[in-house]
Amino acid sequence: MECLVAVAGTGDLEEVAKILLAKCPNARVQVERVLQQVQYSHNVQLMSTSDYFEAINIEETKQDLGPVVAVFEGDVTCPDGTVLAPGEPFDKVWKLRNGGPNKWPIGAELSCVGGDKMQAPESVLIPSVLPGKSIDVSLRMVAPSKAGRYTGYWRLSTPDGNRFGQRLWVDINVMEPEEPATVPVETKEVRVDAPAAVVAAGGTSVNVPAPTAVVTNNEEERWINQLQALADMWFTDKDRNVALLMQHNGDMDAVITGLLNSV
Repeated sequence: MECLVAVAGTGDLEEVAKILLAKCPNARVQVERVLQQVQYSHNVQLMSTSDYFEAINIEETKQDLGPVVAVFEGDVTCPDGTVLAPGEPFDKVWKLRNGGPNKWPIGAELSCVGGDKMQAPESVLIPSVLPGKSIDVSLRMVAPSKAGRYTGYWRLSTPDGNRFGQRLWVDINVMEPEEPATVPVETKEVRVDAPAAVVAAGGTSVNVPAPTAVVTNNEEERWINQLQALADMWFTDKDRNVALLMQHNGDMDAVITGLLNSV
């Protein structure tokens, strides 16, 4: 079991646990407890191997350990009102200081005392801290799946269940991510110039057709009635018809004249 605590926080932890369970099936409870502590909190990484095993095997005692004091110094991560996405995992970290004359006892825990637990365990172990020293206490949680405001309350306690220090809390807002706004695409009309007259060699005047315009669906829909009327007259070149309709702003007489002149 000591090797599990020694590799806490590395990628080898689960592999070592599998090897231990294969060799010692009866140690499943102890192995699972180590894995839970590491999965939901980084606190166990701050503990020595001997302190960890003393903490999980300590018997409840009513022995007077003297006053135990914890002072809240600030939020390291996730201050009140932090906005998270539904189902987003996060680490809540508080900075605490031992403000009393005695070190925190081995086997002290951070336990949920109310509110929203947000998939955290009921409690996690806390390292023993000397007087005047500070520590970052962490807890792995997961934001709820529904939007809203969620608050969970936590307290430190000694191995015999006596609470100490101020009440700590996690206060988050779960919000659905906003969808990006769509920008409308502006459709511009394409103007087609009239055929230009070019004087060829010998003085002969030749009409050069204007370039064919690119016709969009929006332009076809704009002239749908005129296009149907032209089709009934056997003018079936839709692109040419639309180009002339745009050129003459829908003047059917001018369009028909242009079509007849181009035959």
